[in-house]
Amino acid sequence: MPPRTPYCDFFIKAIDDFMLKLLLVCATINIGFEVGFAHDNNERKTAWIEGFSIFLAVFIVVFVGSYNDYKKEDQFFKLYALD
Repeated sequence: MPPRTPYCDFFIKAIDDFMLKLLLVCATINIGFEVGFAHDNNERKTAWIEGFSIFLAVFIVVFVGSYNDYKKEDQFFKLYALD
């Protein structure tokens, strides 16, 4: 029986997508520009929310995708053990 793949490997493989990397770069640039070029303090207090929500969305997509892949492999090993 082949060895099980750790969850971290699935997570790293899922975050290796070009579009997700592009979203992370854009979120970082967005936070930098919004906070750096805010006109007043009240605007600066909430300027980070949009960029942070992109980070959160990317994390959720990567977490759910890697969890699904991990569970699929788990089901494969259970099926393999029945034979």
